[in-house]
Amino acid sequence: MFKRRWLILFMSLALACIWAVDFLRAQEVCVIQQRDFSTSLSYSRNVAQGDLNGDSIQDLVILGTEDAPKHDVQILLGQGDGSFVSHAQISLGEVDPASRDLVVGDLNGDSVLDLAFAGLNTYNVLVTRGNGDGTFGPIQSFNFPVGQLPFAIAMADFNNDSKLDLATANDLTDNISVLINNTPAGASTFSFLPASNFAVGSRPRDLAVGKFDNDVYPDIAVANYNSNTISILLGVGGSTFQLTATVAVGVAPNSIAVGKFRSQSNSLDLVVANEGGNTVSVLLGDGFGGFQAAIPRDYTVGTSPYFVTVGDFNNDAFLDIAVTNRNSNNVSILKGNDNGTFATAQNFAVCSGPWGITVGDFNRDGQSDLAVACRNVLYKLDILLLGTNINSVVQWKKDYVYTSGQLTATVEKVP
Repeated sequence: MFKRRWLILFMSLALACIWAVDFLRAQEVCVIQQRDFSTSLSYSRNVAQGDLNGDSIQDLVILGTEDAPKHDVQILLGQGDGSFVSHAQISLGEVDPASRDLVVGDLNGDSVLDLAFAGLNTYNVLVTRGNGDGTFGPIQSFNFPVGQLPFAIAMADFNNDSKLDLATANDLTDNISVLINNTPAGASTFSFLPASNFAVGSRPRDLAVGKFDNDVYPDIAVANYNSNTISILLGVGGSTFQLTATVAVGVAPNSIAVGKFRSQSNSLDLVVANEGGNTVSVLLGDGFGGFQAAIPRDYTVGTSPYFVTVGDFNNDAFLDIAVTNRNSNNVSILKGNDNGTFATAQNFAVCSGPWGITVGDFNRDGQSDLAVACRNVLYKLDILLLGTNINSVVQWKKDYVYTSGQLTATVEKVP
């Protein structure tokens, strides 16, 4: 009975979305937002997506907190309809119980996705090889040291050799570390050259990668939490980067993302989540590695914005912004106007303490969806569906609560 009602609800919302796109040019955001946590993971910190078992359906990797048993990583396999099933776990507790960030990519050239984590306590990068079926091999740790307190990790081919490399933002040493990948193709263990370190601002919390000067080498933008700035480092080949710009943003920038907010421009732009100012800052690139504040630069979002991402959330072919607000328990979505400006934020309630966020098409309808990791909820899964009609946004909330071995689900319309 429940499945039948849920199917009818899902189809109704999908039709509302299609209707809005056809006749309103998607003026309101139409998002299916799914957060689906295994009950074996008591608290969640971050989330990433990728096809982990080769079935062309996006899966989720959920990073637990140090409060979770053994600081587990949970693998959830996507079913292609917006739902996920628990599949495997990876324990980081005996290696690094405080890892905060992760990335997904093929590090050994075997066409299977691997995982890399920023080891916050060990000052190392932790890597594990994918087996191609949604499971992973042993954690490689203590072999790839970086700076102290690596809060964030990014992945890109920094030296243009067709191998994915890694970079971390190191909060305590005020620098970033770049690890060049020299793993042989198909190898079962990973190898990286010793880290190259580059100074940035005070307490770097996050980093994002893009070709900001339009050459062949990726560049790096870093959010400096204490400096209220971002640092721009341009790649010049090998593992070498040059600090070329420092740009002011809002108070306590905690997260940064790259997007092309002007489709007619050949330049990449940036958005920063300012935890201390309850804003996001938008910076427009000039195509030569420089950035300047958009007008307006700052947009008000929820309380304590924590992680930011970009995607086309209303199917108008323009990039929008989504940010988790960890103290107001919601996600803010700002619709892009394709000229470097954005609409006033729409706020959508989620569970308590939203942290990490990732974008994917989890039900394969061509519409971007969001998965959010929530830090403060014990044994609870919360799915929020957003539908659009001509006058208003309709929100449907689906809650999962795990109690005494029983999983209970409820569906209700949000007033």
